[in-house]
Amino acid sequence: SSVWLHMGSLGPVRIETASPQATAPAPYHLVANGDSLLDKTDLVFVDAVGAGYSRPLGKATGKDFWGVDQDISAFSRAIERYVTLNKRWNSPKFLYGESYGTTRSAALVDALQDKGMAFNGVILMSSILNYAIRMPGYDESYVGYLPSFAAAAWYHDKVTNKPAELKTFVDQARAWARGPYASALALGQDLPAAQFDAVATQMAAG
Repeated sequence: SSVWLHMGSLGPVRIETASPQATAPAPYHLVANGDSLLDKTDLVFVDAVGAGYSRPLGKATGKDFWGVDQDISAFSRAIERYVTLNKRWNSPKFLYGESYGTTRSAALVDALQDKGMAFNGVILMSSILNYAIRMPGYDESYVGYLPSFAAAAWYHDKVTNKPAELKTFVDQARAWARGPYASALALGQDLPAAQFDAVATQMAAG
């Protein structure tokens, strides 16, 4: 469902959160969203069939829509119909996708361009364009995530001999991740015990 893009990000009102702290349990409160784009653009939220309030009609079933190609076909037809009925072919257009919506947007912009619809941009949030990161033995995600984990540790004062500058620490973490850490991961089960201990000690030390 697109509810969190609507109620947590782009809509005229949003759920009040305690970010960056953890948000308390219900009841939740609505507040005006000063960062909404509604005063600058039309915001059109589209839920996939089976999500939010979108349901198949007539003799159609969810299985008619639950596939990569079927999903793209449904979304492209919905967008083309909306743009045509509202006479918006000559308006600037941006696709915004979150999570699987980023995969959808990549395929969707290609499908719609084939139909003659031009786009001014595509926005990807919480991108997942490479499903190989879920495969065993794919180490790149661990190498890529480590600098972000290091930044979080720096922010929460969990770093030994914490540098004054975040950028300095993240640059060091990135270099270490691409060097000793990546080399250790590449060895897999052939990693010598001494090297394993050395890498683990370096990581724990921050």
